[in-house]
Amino acid sequence: MIAMIRFKIALFFIFNLLICSKAHAGIVDLNLLYYSESTTATTAAAGTKTFYDFCVGFGVYKGNAIVVGWNYASYSSSQTTGTTAVTYTSTQMGPKFIFFLNKDHNWRIGAAYNITSSANYQNGANTAETWKGTAYAIDMGYQFLLSDTLLFGARLNYSISNYSEKLIGAAYSTTSSSQTFIYPSLGVSYLW
Repeated sequence: MIAMIRFKIALFFIFNLLICSKAHAGIVDLNLLYYSESTTATTAAAGTKTFYDFCVGFGVYKGNAIVVGWNYASYSSSQTTGTTAVTYTSTQMGPKFIFFLNKDHNWRIGAAYNITSSANYQNGANTAETWKGTAYAIDMGYQFLLSDTLLFGARLNYSISNYSEKLIGAAYSTTSSSQTFIYPSLGVSYLW
């Protein structure tokens, strides 16, 4: 039932996005981070993190000062200590709002409400779990103008995913799990 409501909201939002994009300028926005670490102390440890989100949208206020779009995000985190690995991967989708704070679009704040978030979580040899829920993400940063339409810069991001459903094998149950990330990233925006 909840999945069907989220699907209908997504279709409604995408439909309106396509209709309105003909009347206003648009944006394609990409935000990404890749991080890797390893230690060979008494117990070997290694970890990787890959985060990105991609947004396509249109301006709703003069000069693209406010942009509304559809966001797709992916979070992948793996941490291995000795022989024990903890992995978390998530894909998320939902509406995103981007606010440019000056005329040249250098300073920006982005906020996304991902109405659907699906994650796979595994801790060591335990059976993999599938989590379902929603997520919020905020980013803020500064971008340099590379051309009249292309911007590149750095951002600080905060993401929290809240999960209320869990599936282990064929067993369904409710849960109260969450995953939070605070991380820097590089971002690229193309405005037209």
